[in-house]
Amino acid sequence: MSMKILFLGLSLLFCVSTMAREDIYGEAQIIGNVSQITKIVDGCSVKIATFSYYTPSGVHPLFQGEVMGQEIFLNIRQCAGMQVGDEISGVLVLNENGLTLED
Repeated sequence: MSMKILFLGLSLLFCVSTMAREDIYGEAQIIGNVSQITKIVDGCSVKIATFSYYTPSGVHPLFQGEVMGQEIFLNIRQCAGMQVGDEISGVLVLNENGLTLED
């Protein structure tokens, strides 16, 4: 019985470690209100005033304190028609390129 539990625990640990992406430093699911927009060549960068929903990833947690006041880079499609006060949602990802939003 204890061997089965040990095997199950090791299997679970292996599954979690293989799910981890080394190019991602942190992730969180968010819904927030845009407080600032800056146009850039391939999209825009935004800052979030408030979050109405924020849940860090279980594998690569990105905590709200790490995000507040930071620029989040969006692609051209995500920026189209966006205005201050609009709501954005998706998976916020921190990697070597900074913060980006995957929707």
